[in-house]
Amino acid sequence: MRGQSQTSRIVLCSVIMALAAVSQGGIIETDFVSASARQSLDGTALGLTTNAPNSTWSVAAGWNWGNPFIPATWDPPGIPTNLANLVEEKTVLGISIASSGGYTKPAQIHMSTDIEFPGSRNHTGGVGFFSVLPARADNQNQFEHFTGLHINETNGTLQVMADGALTGSPASVGTISEGVFYNVGFDIDTLTGALSNVTFDGSPVGGLSSNAFTDVATAFAAVVVGGASRAYIDNFTVSEIAAPEGDVPEPASLALLGLAATGLGGYVRRRRNR
Repeated sequence: MRGQSQTSRIVLCSVIMALAAVSQGGIIETDFVSASARQSLDGTALGLTTNAPNSTWSVAAGWNWGNPFIPATWDPPGIPTNLANLVEEKTVLGISIASSGGYTKPAQIHMSTDIEFPGSRNHTGGVGFFSVLPARADNQNQFEHFTGLHINETNGTLQVMADGALTGSPASVGTISEGVFYNVGFDIDTLTGALSNVTFDGSPVGGLSSNAFTDVATAFAAVVVGGASRAYIDNFTVSEIAAPEGDVPEPASLALLGLAATGLGGYVRRRRNR
């Protein structure tokens, strides 16, 4: 037992030291809390516990009546609470992370969110960024100017999308079940446009690469749902990946930090009451 305890302490210390090699500064962090009435997100800062750019939510594309909201505590059992409900197809929920005021957008960014596709549909969606949010109009192309990870529930795949176009080959992530939250996370470097450390439901996803995640392409952090699709999101997080001053982290440390942050988000989602 003592040997196991010592081993556990060594492993824990190793993890702490690896995580200490880098720091994560919050840019956008959320905690959606249901109240006695439904709360529309468009034009508000609802649910934002960290908001470094001092931004508000923007709703784009979609139908005029498709406004993402935080469900009320009295909503029927089929509508979970304490999350953001992207109620209508072809809808974008985004927020500016561009430099503003005393905040400067960092070059290295980690993005993560929990996403669920409810109901019986062939869902598609995306987690990532927009250079410019699409116009708010019926039948608008909701993926216009989107750079991020495209999620295909039917095929069980992730695929890179660059400025609204699918690129490269899809990566299989196994069965994506409706009514289940999955955590999607990844790191980007806006100086090179590189994508790295992609995870799905806490597991690394290989075979996805890009140089499209530039500073211009990532002005807005967002979640988007495709045609005939719906989505719930929670634990939407955008954070800086930065080394302590005068110290450059090893690539393994960066990978560990991204995986740890993503895994923790998935754990928190599962532990929360819906």
